[in-house]
Amino acid sequence: MFGIKIYEAPSDIDAVIRKWKDIGFDTVMTGRNCLKNMDFIREIHSAGLKLSVVEPVFLVPDEAEKAECAGGKKNDALFDRALLEDGSPAEEDWVRFICPTDERWLSHVYERIGKDAALGADILTFDFARFYQFWETVLPDSPVSSLKRTCYCERCKKNASAFKTQKEWRTTIVSQVVKNCAAAAKSVNPAVKTGVHIVPWKTDMFDGALEEVIGQNLRALSENVDFFAPMTYHHMIRQSPEYISELVKNHREYIQDRIPVVPSVQVKELYRNDVLSREEFRKAIKEALRYSTGGISFFQWNDIANSEENCKIIKQEISVCLVNNRVFLV
Repeated sequence: MFGIKIYEAPSDIDAVIRKWKDIGFDTVMTGRNCLKNMDFIREIHSAGLKLSVVEPVFLVPDEAEKAECAGGKKNDALFDRALLEDGSPAEEDWVRFICPTDERWLSHVYERIGKDAALGADILTFDFARFYQFWETVLPDSPVSSLKRTCYCERCKKNASAFKTQKEWRTTIVSQVVKNCAAAAKSVNPAVKTGVHIVPWKTDMFDGALEEVIGQNLRALSENVDFFAPMTYHHMIRQSPEYISELVKNHREYIQDRIPVVPSVQVKELYRNDVLSREEFRKAIKEALRYSTGGISFFQWNDIANSEENCKIIKQEISVCLVNNRVFLV
C-alpha cells in the first residue's frame, strides 16, 4: 500500500487523481465526509486505485451523524460520553470520546460500517478504536500519572468490576469492539480488508500504557483485522525519524508478524511551532519503509497538494521501493 489520507473530496477530482497516480499512490484513505461525493468514490475505482474508508469508533460524531442517529434530529442524548475519574467528560480540544460500553452507540457504528462496506470499499480502517487519550500532545518525558484514564460512568465501573484488572477490562472491550467492527464489514463485503489505527507508542512505553490506558492489546487485535496502521507522527510527539522504524519493529516482534504493519507519516508540523524540515520528512519516509511489511501512508493530502517538493520527495521514495521490488502485503 502507498496510501494518501484525505478528509474532504477535492474540487477538481480528475486532476487530483492524475496527480496521485503520477506520484505513485495506489490507495486513497478517505474520511467519511468524502462518501457524500459519490462521483469522487467512483473515480477512485475507475482510476484503478483502492478505496480505504477511515471509520471512527469512539469519537463523538459530528452534527450530521448526530442527526443521522436521531432520524434527522440533533440529539446528544442518543449516546453517553466517556467520563474521567472526577466525573467530567473525556475531552480536550477536538478529542471527545463516547463511553466504550454504550451499546446504543456501538449498534449505530456497526450498522454504519456495514453500509460503508456495501459502497464497495476495498479497505476499512477503524480509528479511535481505543480508550480516550489526547496522545498527540503526550511527550516522551510525560509522567505516567499524567495520562488520563476512562471510563468512570456507573455502567463502566460495574462492567470493569467483573475483571481482574483495569488493563484486562480495557483490552477486552477494545478487542471485542474491533472484532465486531470487522465482522460487520465482512458480513456485507467478505472481500473487504480491515485495519486498525494504533496509537504510536511502543508496547513498553509509559509502563505499558498502550494496553493499560489505551486498551490496545496488539496480539489480541491482530487476530481480528488484516493489518495495523500505527500513526507514527514522530515530529508531533517529539521523537526522531528513527523512532518510526523502532516502533514498527517493536509492533512486528510483539505480534510475531501475524499481520502486516503499515506506518503513517506526517507531512507537516502539527501541535508544535518548529518546522518539520524536508530533509527530516524524507528521513521519516525511509525509516517508515525500513521495516514496513504493508507499505506506507501519508497524513495528509492537504499538506502535499500545493508543494511540488513534497510530491517529488514522495515520488522518489516510492520509486525506490518499486525499483527494488519491495513486496508489501496490503
